[in-house]
Amino acid sequence: MSARRALLINPPVPSRRFAGREGRCTGEGQVELLTLVPLSLIYPAAVLERRGWIAEVRDGVANPLGELNAADLVLINVSPTTYEDDMALVRSMKDEAPDAHVTVTGTLPTAHPARLLADGADSVLLGEIEGTVDELAARLEGGRSPAGIPGLVVGGSDGKIINGPRRSFLELDALPYPARHLIDLDKYRFVFTGERYTTVLAGRGCPHQCSFCTAPLLYGRRARYRDPAAIVEEVAHVVRELDIPTVAFYADTFTQDRRFVLDLCQRLVAEDLDVGWTCNARVDTVDAEMLTAMKRAGCRYIFYGLESGSPEVLSACSKGITPDQVREAAKLTREAGLEVVFSAMVGLPGETRETVRQTLDLIIEVDADYCSFFVASPYEGTTFHEDVTQSGNLAGDTMDERHAAVRTDALTPEDIEELADEAFRTFILRPRVFAREAMKVVRERRLDEVRVGLGMLRDMVLGR
Repeated sequence: MSARRALLINPPVPSRRFAGREGRCTGEGQVELLTLVPLSLIYPAAVLERRGWIAEVRDGVANPLGELNAADLVLINVSPTTYEDDMALVRSMKDEAPDAHVTVTGTLPTAHPARLLADGADSVLLGEIEGTVDELAARLEGGRSPAGIPGLVVGGSDGKIINGPRRSFLELDALPYPARHLIDLDKYRFVFTGERYTTVLAGRGCPHQCSFCTAPLLYGRRARYRDPAAIVEEVAHVVRELDIPTVAFYADTFTQDRRFVLDLCQRLVAEDLDVGWTCNARVDTVDAEMLTAMKRAGCRYIFYGLESGSPEVLSACSKGITPDQVREAAKLTREAGLEVVFSAMVGLPGETRETVRQTLDLIIEVDADYCSFFVASPYEGTTFHEDVTQSGNLAGDTMDERHAAVRTDALTPEDIEELADEAFRTFILRPRVFAREAMKVVRERRLDEVRVGLGMLRDMVLGR
């Protein structure tokens, strides 16, 4: 019998410049900063190839989809930002290939699987999908019903929803390398340098209680990490065999486990890899020794989730950090020789014009190298969504990070959008920032930063 075929798709985003579909990275950004490497497709593709399937990955964010080939299994990433477009593709695939099993994955499918089934999907993959995809493929090989597979939701013949039990979380070291050979690696460029980059999985899961975050919905509240030796082996493969000089480590909180970070850094130094890398972090999980070790091992940038400079707003969204911790983390990061990148939100519960000003003042005070300002989006499946629904502050159903779907007691959705844009303009148009960034471009030939900067200015002039 010929090998089974699988088609894994990131739908295109025709009406927007950028949309993320990688774990908690969901939504439209303020500017087209980064094309995300689709680990959510190339990991399940690798699992299917290990079973002997022929897998094909189409990333419609990086490339036009083109003509889609027939397949036994079609897996489509669905985001709340692009829901209508994504589900139109699901229905189109069902019309063109009625014998194919079309399944969907993402934060919204995990939060509300029945909606996806009603809108055309054959099944919904919940949370962490690789083990579920493997079992689904086995059922399809044997011509058996997928009903009852852990981590999968299907519709019964009587119209009732059949929920498989939730699947246990994976041992991450059991995963094969993601199938990078199935994507065009040249299409993925790191935002600040223009170099080819790829994402390397470091861990999944986060124990923190941030009300707006979808990470626990997918990967749970226990931080799980890969063996540092296995990570370094993969990084060596990426650098030496694929000629990719920059790595973004994916973890819901990379610096949560101090021993993990120090072990990984020690091994990266011992391997003597010519690699630059970046990661995310919480300001309350770093210290001078850790940051110095990270710099020595090749780290260049740290992305911190700041969210707000207001103690009241930080408390209301259960972020669990303080402005003083932000100040200390920024100071230590800069002293270690690393660049400080923040992301902030406008429109969280308790937001006012004054709290937005506090956020901007804090970011300017600590002299961040870069900061993005996003509209706070109440993604379904989060406590934030439940809170604004119950309070009557849910003001729309457009779930992205540019268009406000909430109000606060003090701000309208229009106020929130205006304040996010104004804060970003104030931050980025300061002469100090322009001078510093110009020096980086000249000294390090970061010509891609010019493109990004022009894109930012275009957005400011043309608006949303």
